[in-house]
Amino acid sequence: MNTSMYKQLFFVPTLILLLAISACNSEKKTNDESTDIQPDTSSLVIKTILYTVPSPFETAMLIKRFNLAFKPELVMEPKQANKLVAEHAIAVNLGIYYTDACYAAVNNEMHLLEEYFEAISKLTFKLNLDGKIKVPGLSSTPTPQQRSEILQILSESYLNTCIALQTGGKGNLAALTVTGGWIESGYLYSNLINNEKELKSDLTESLLSLGMSLQGIMSLIENNDNENGMVVYKDDFSQLNAIFDKLQQQLTVENTEKLKTNHSILISDSEIEILTQTIIGLRNKYGALQ
Repeated sequence: MNTSMYKQLFFVPTLILLLAISACNSEKKTNDESTDIQPDTSSLVIKTILYTVPSPFETAMLIKRFNLAFKPELVMEPKQANKLVAEHAIAVNLGIYYTDACYAAVNNEMHLLEEYFEAISKLTFKLNLDGKIKVPGLSSTPTPQQRSEILQILSESYLNTCIALQTGGKGNLAALTVTGGWIESGYLYSNLINNEKELKSDLTESLLSLGMSLQGIMSLIENNDNENGMVVYKDDFSQLNAIFDKLQQQLTVENTEKLKTNHSILISDSEIEILTQTIIGLRNKYGALQ
């Protein structure tokens, strides 16, 4: 994968993201005496972020193109939702559940998907939101059209949840929901990289593409780092960002020895191992929160 292509794909949306956050910060500074939140501004910021960071739906579809069997051992158990109490834990796991729900949906795992619908509803209720997902006539063997409708409903629910948190004065929880979705996407890629040797190069490209949106996550976390509990996530993602930066610096056009003739990425196994284990470690850490 040529890095110039990475830059074309991600520089513009990332720039838009940073400008939107900067504008939001400027407005906040000039209105210190006001506690009112402008819904339109908040909605614009979170929509820009969601445009920059791959959604759970996008991740699920990208994984599906590899024609790999569903891996139930990789996803978070829906019943874990019952144990979550702290708001930051609820929010980050909500993002994880949305990603796993999309992953289950594209693989026609309808029974598991229903359990995820219930888990998502429980978590949004704990955050004082109505996130109940209703899919009429859910079939164990949905048609392609029905599956598309399910994914659309999930995508809309994810978007609406993040916007509701942001506009409701809980920008930190919106940030953590997006963060949870990102880390679960990375977790799925990382495990597949370790288990699917024949597709390792292509899966690594997908993971590094996901990494190009990490700056958006970092900006989102930093924009809310004055909130309780956010410092831990800031430290975690700063370390992860340093690993991605090191790898992506190798992927320049001039550094041709790091590219195969077919433009697939060639990174040492030890470097890939450091990256994937770091992501897996963070996901397991967040998944164990209560």
